[in-house]
Amino acid sequence: MNILFNSQGIYSELGDGITTGFAKAGNTIAKYLSKNFDVSYIAHDYTGLPFEHNGYMVHRGNADYSARELNTHITQYDYDALLYLGEPWGAQKYKDIDFEDCKTIIHVPTDGLPLDSHLTEVKDNFNLIIPMSKFGKMTLESADIQCADPIPLSFNAKYYKPLSALKLKNIREELELEDKFVINFVGRQQERKNLMSMIIAFSKFAADKQDIVLLLTITIDSHADFGILQLIQTLGIGDKIKIIQMEHGNMISDEELANIYCASDVYLSTSCSEGFNMPVLESIACGTPAIVSKYSAHIELVAQHGELIDIEYYKTLSNNTNWAYVSIDDTVLKLNKLYNDRELLLQYSKDGIKFASQYKDDTIQPMWTELINNLNDKIEQVEYRKPIRRMKL
Repeated sequence: MNILFNSQGIYSELGDGITTGFAKAGNTIAKYLSKNFDVSYIAHDYTGLPFEHNGYMVHRGNADYSARELNTHITQYDYDALLYLGEPWGAQKYKDIDFEDCKTIIHVPTDGLPLDSHLTEVKDNFNLIIPMSKFGKMTLESADIQCADPIPLSFNAKYYKPLSALKLKNIREELELEDKFVINFVGRQQERKNLMSMIIAFSKFAADKQDIVLLLTITIDSHADFGILQLIQTLGIGDKIKIIQMEHGNMISDEELANIYCASDVYLSTSCSEGFNMPVLESIACGTPAIVSKYSAHIELVAQHGELIDIEYYKTLSNNTNWAYVSIDDTVLKLNKLYNDRELLLQYSKDGIKFASQYKDDTIQPMWTELINNLNDKIEQVEYRKPIRRMKL
């Protein structure tokens, strides 16, 4: 079977590619599928010549998310299935392409309530919708959109695992974190991640403490909703924040990222919405518990072995879905709870490692092989569950 994959990329474990969640997940899925199928990968961010990468062929894409390259592949080559991994708005280009006998699949991060209106607009472009989380499936079905069972994202257990005490000591020394209580965040500075609330909450938490540090492993966006460095300076907490800045095409490797997770005591996410959240899962797998906003897919990833932050208010977006803004006071409360109760922190660590084990690559990725091998049956099962449209007489 010939499969055409479309997502962000190219991802490299060494950090010299695109390291977004979509790029990482896309590489993992394509790599595993290529063991049994012929896989071609159109990478949005790649503009060079085709080459083989981890067993699949990478082809140039369109950074503007247009459909030029995708349409060329569909019209010139014979594909049995197309798999799109990305945001619903990015799939709008599919409506203008004649896929003929090629089956179309979307693996989508449904990250808020009500359902993103973009997904309602593009759902008919796909034969099969696959959510990334239980929350995603619930959201889709509450909007009367039938979908397959979730296939979650997964992590590479080669890197994301607890370290020995000696290696952990050495890494904390290298990062100058020896005697600190370390709160970590990994990601982009974008409005949805709500870093402003995180930094303000940290400043309140840090007011009476000298042994703490907020470790931000981030890309700083000059076009973001606020100046992160200016906010840190204004709050007077620059001596308690350490920034590891990543840049496009020059990120950090999986090994380095796993070391950062392991060197931290707590992972903190005040994000307004998440369709999954790979850093949370990777951190938990490394033995570092998470404190996250009590909304969307965060809940199923953290509820039994971490802390959920109360929501202060919701904001409705132009795509009809809501973003959830955390309570800053409750964020401080949850940080203090784990700072003061190291036994609970240790228990969360142990429970989290056990929970995360079900999301290892070798456990999750065979689901894709099984789905592709039975694709027509999967599509028929979903079609059978769709409500019958009755004609009005």
